Amino acid sequence: MWKNKPCVVIGRHQNPWLECNVSKAVTMSVDVVRRASGGGTVYHDEGNLNCSFITDKCRYDRRRNLQFVIDAIESRWDLDLEINKRDDIILDKLYKVSGTASRLTRTKTYHHFTLLYRTDTDKLHKLLTSPFGTGVNSKATQSVSAQVRNMSDYATDMDFSSLVQVIGQHFHCGGLDQEFDQQRFGEIQFVDPTDNEIFPGLHKLQSDLENWDWVYGKTPKFWLKKNYSTVLGRTEFTVSIATEINKGKITQVDFTYLDTNHNDQMVNILANVRDIFIGQRFWIDDLEVLIHKLKGTVGSYGNKDLLNWILCCLKDTLHV
Repeated sequence: MWKNKPCVVIGRHQNPWLECNVSKAVTMSVDVVRRASGGGTVYHDEGNLNCSFITDKCRYDRRRNLQFVIDAIESRWDLDLEINKRDDIILDKLYKVSGTASRLTRTKTYHHFTLLYRTDTDKLHKLLTSPFGTGVNSKATQSVSAQVRNMSDYATDMDFSSLVQVIGQHFHCGGLDQEFDQQRFGEIQFVDPTDNEIFPGLHKLQSDLENWDWVYGKTPKFWLKKNYSTVLGRTEFTVSIATEINKGKITQVDFTYLDTNHNDQMVNILANVRDIFIGQRFWIDDLEVLIHKLKGTVGSYGNKDLLNWILCCLKDTLHV
């Protein structure tokens, strides 16, 4: 049983840009992290309790784990909790208070899930709302949105300590599995999860999970596409921008425009913009630097209004 400082946690096969507001998370100093298990995106803060069940593969049973926690909570508080078909815990048949995920290896498994008891739901909604709407083509796993609520709205005395105590006592009383000899587990232990002496190799694992290439570079390939039109002088310009992002980098930028817009200036501008952006990280700070540099060379393209418009369109497509 554990809790985190505020962070957005995405599933192993998800796209962080489509699951949350990455720019807002950076501004608010909220970490975006990718876990090794599948499932959807969740928000953690110190008003959320996480439970992890680590077992041999033959003992893997998500619904048993969830029901065990429900039984523990309902033994103390008068709450109506149930498990839905997605293995979420639902309060009052409407509000999601727990999202679940798991990972199975050849011999071992872990199953973990959230328990919202006093989470900042305003921050949750702000961070889990992506600015990317239409014009996105992605095969990444998508989260299923749901109404959420804190259990403390109904059980006002519920906090981290009381939850840990109730669930821990239920475990020691054989609430999870009567076959276990509960005496051999002793008392509930509180540990420092950052202590590398207790958990050797933890710092290496932490470094790997914090790496940009893992958090963002593991994102499945996706496309951003939008159409734009404007009038510059007496000429109407129409352009479609399609950008491919693969492994966290821009790998392709395609511009499609009307034959009537075909001229040397248009060709030159689009070719240079394409060459400069391909291979760059899909990261707002990096892209802002590129756009600033391009604006500084506007005089060399002849038609500064056309270049500025193309850059504005590209910024809008990429949400820079």
